[in-house]
This record gives sequence, structure tokens and C-alpha cells, in this order.
Amino acid sequence: MSGKVGKQDFEAYADHKPFNYVTNPVWEDIIQGILNQTQTKKDARECSVLDYGCGDGKLFPNLIRMGFSSEFIQGIEVSETRIQRCKSIGFANAQYLPLNQKLPFEDKSFDIINYMEVIEHVPSSEIDFYLGEIARVLKFDGTAIITTPNYPIKRVIDVYYAIKKKQWSRLKDDPTHVTFYNHQSLRVRLEKYFKNVEIRPYKIGPFYSVIKFPFFLHKIVALCSQPK
Repeated sequence: MSGKVGKQDFEAYADHKPFNYVTNPVWEDIIQGILNQTQTKKDARECSVLDYGCGDGKLFPNLIRMGFSSEFIQGIEVSETRIQRCKSIGFANAQYLPLNQKLPFEDKSFDIINYMEVIEHVPSSEIDFYLGEIARVLKFDGTAIITTPNYPIKRVIDVYYAIKKKQWSRLKDDPTHVTFYNHQSLRVRLEKYFKNVEIRPYKIGPFYSVIKFPFFLHKIVALCSQPK
């Protein structure tokens, strides 16, 4: 399959939505925490990383800045346009992989797998294949980082920002989002493949700071380890 399925055209999406290279500080804290957990065995230069759904290579320069070796950073992306952008910034190990294809890596290859805001783009009927692949190539003592918007509050926040900040385009949800998760449904999915699943705040949003209940989070992150 190509980068187009149903109403999702990931090449058109790449043209419509190029990525910036700013990362959420929470993401960097998570990466640093993973390194601290394993620092007796390896440092960043020795960690193997897979950015699954690497986009335009947003995370690559940040990983390099944090001390990871470009030799051990792999990227997978469904858009050939985005892979070209990755190559243009020196992300040599980024490669195009069509939809619903097995990852071209051996079992237990990676210390860290990043799956940042990809899962909501995958039809519910297909996500088991992708999570199974992540579990297959993750080392037993590795960590998979999975982030996603937190529905339905995400749509409430969109309306809030549309009215408060005149960001009217937010009234229309991302058309490539086809599966909607909250902190509970995400955990249920992930626990099929990982013994340890920890759900954390990723992007707070305007409501969680007032009502500290997971339902009100804008975005969530799951840290997954010990693949089954």
C-alpha cells in the first residue's frame, strides 16, 4: 500500500502540514529519565532508537543534541515527501515504509521506540499489527514512548482556543485522525502487548491545571516496557 488509504492521503498531509523542530520539554524529560534508568549499562551514544512515524525528522536534531549517535537512530515514515525532508537535515537512516508492512528490523533491536502522535492516525482494525511490531523490535528492558491527543476533551480544547485565540481552523479536527483514545482506552490497547504501561500527562491544556483529573488532559503519553 502507498501513503494513501481511504480519506487519508499522507503525501498531501505532508504538503499541508510540515513539522517544526521544537519538542515538548516533557518528551526530553522522559528521554532523560530512560537514560537514567539504564545508565549503568549504556549511555545515550550506545542506545538504539527507532522514531516510528518520524515525520520530517523533528526529533533527530534533538536526539543528537542530547548525545545520541546518528549511527543508532533509525526512522520509519509512510510519506516519501517527509523522508526527503529527513535526508535534507542529515537523518541518513530515515526510510520510507508503506502502510501495513513489517518493520525491517530484527527482534529486540531497540532500546527506545518513539511513536509520537501516530496511533490516532491508524484505523482501529489495524493498530494491533503496528503495536505487535513495536513490541517485537523493542528490547525487553527498552521503553516505547506513545503519545496521542486525549479525546473527547481535545475537541473541547480546540473550540476553546478557536474562541479565545481566534484560531478558527481548530474547529475542524485533523482529518487524518481516525481512532480516538483517552487515558483508559489507550491503556487497554497497550496492555495487550506490554506488561508495564504508565500513562502520564504530555500536554496539560487549559482545563487540567484547574481540574487535575486525566479526562481533562489535552494530550497523554504512555511509557511501555517489557513486551509480552
